Amino acid sequence: MKKVLVFGSSGMLGDYLCKLLQEKGYEVERSDRAEGGIDITDEQQVRDTVYESKAEYVVNCAAYTNVEKAEDEKEIAFKVNAEAPKYMANTCKELNIPFIHISTDYVFGENKEDGYTEEYRNFNPLNVYGESKLKGEENVLGEGGNSYIFRTSWLFGPNATNFIDALEEKIGPGIYHVCSKDSLSRYEFAKEILSMQDIKTPIKECKLEDFPRKAVVPHTSILLNTKLDEARTSAEMLEEYFSDKI
Repeated sequence: MKKVLVFGSSGMLGDYLCKLLQEKGYEVERSDRAEGGIDITDEQQVRDTVYESKAEYVVNCAAYTNVEKAEDEKEIAFKVNAEAPKYMANTCKELNIPFIHISTDYVFGENKEDGYTEEYRNFNPLNVYGESKLKGEENVLGEGGNSYIFRTSWLFGPNATNFIDALEEKIGPGIYHVCSKDSLSRYEFAKEILSMQDIKTPIKECKLEDFPRKAVVPHTSILLNTKLDEARTSAEMLEEYFSDKI
């Protein structure tokens, strides 16, 4: 039985990933400060936890994700999103075990409407959250070792990707985009959700400028998967999500 250490295990992705791995026969050790876990911004605590776990994989689902609040709390956002992953990657390199880090489409941020491939390098994050996540990627890659970065966008559901299974298929260390094969605006996504539940409530399309906020966010941010097997459409994922709720 292989053991996986998951940081950020009480979040939506972390919690479901832990349950999914356990269903597949993995031994899972959870670590989340919200549930009495360690402070991942403390390097020694990170090192001790990884070493003592004797895990064969380490997954980082932990992140400072409050985009608005990050504008006022830049220091803590960088500690959680940039420094903590560096500590994890460094420790995993010492132990020669794979490290899986979850990142975001917000590292791009310049409204490239035809989408971003994994090899796109003209980063231009528009807010502190995006800046901190980009620095986290740079720190992880800078440590070297068996590091995998999975960028995601608009997580919902409980239908998380099983990153460990992807590694079992012998993909190499690097950056991967985990996304549906199509793209939707939030308005289109909302319409799909209501339609699948046969809810007739009318909705109106709005624009970002209708809701002023401190953090600047991209109008369009589309991830393109060019490395992994083609995923399902957004509609297919939603159908499975709602079927699980029945």
